[in-house]
Amino acid sequence: MRLRLVFEKGDPVRFISHLDTMRTFARAFRRAGVPLSFSQGFNPHPKMSFALPLAVGATSSNDVLDIETEAPVEPQRIVVDVNGSLPAGFRVVSARRMEDGGPSAMSEVGAAAYRSNLPTTNSMVDAGVVVDRFLCSRNVPIERRREGKPTHTVDIRPLVLRLNGRGDDGGIVFDMVLRAGGSAGVRPDEVLRAIDSMGGLWLDLPGARYHRSGLFRMDGERMYPIL
Repeated sequence: MRLRLVFEKGDPVRFISHLDTMRTFARAFRRAGVPLSFSQGFNPHPKMSFALPLAVGATSSNDVLDIETEAPVEPQRIVVDVNGSLPAGFRVVSARRMEDGGPSAMSEVGAAAYRSNLPTTNSMVDAGVVVDRFLCSRNVPIERRREGKPTHTVDIRPLVLRLNGRGDDGGIVFDMVLRAGGSAGVRPDEVLRAIDSMGGLWLDLPGARYHRSGLFRMDGERMYPIL
């Protein structure tokens, strides 16, 4: 049986890595008595797949996890039992049965919605003006560094689907929808780095907080939640 779970990752666990998040859910399923299916081979592991890894320090809502079970289970029962086994900060919101053999959440992800709030080092800069400058740019190149690989330049402008920014209580709030999944994706911190450069280094990037609020599949230019 295949199930799709929607869950939240809150402030108490925002510094838990993706690998530790996987381990946390695996333990919670085991404690809750969920009969997960396991892979074959020398080192079997539970058949569970997160739609999109979340950066350390970020929180999320409407995050998605697919699991497979060896026997039929009641989705609502999983919600109750697993929540009783998860640490504070994690919460399963819903669970529903999915068609066996259908696409995984990971393969469906094409975009993600984020909100970021952070302090500014120059309150005279208008966030809306800088955002308009970003959106009107034909190209927004950034340098991308990956461990063990040479630095290369990426144009992130076509990867930013929606973007707005506004002042809020002495800081700045940005809402963005970004291409995600596979190799054609951009991270919210990369977008903020470009915005910071366009505004004359006016953002306190180390103080940024990130929250992912939705995951979407793409059908041309249209987006649909993968929930």
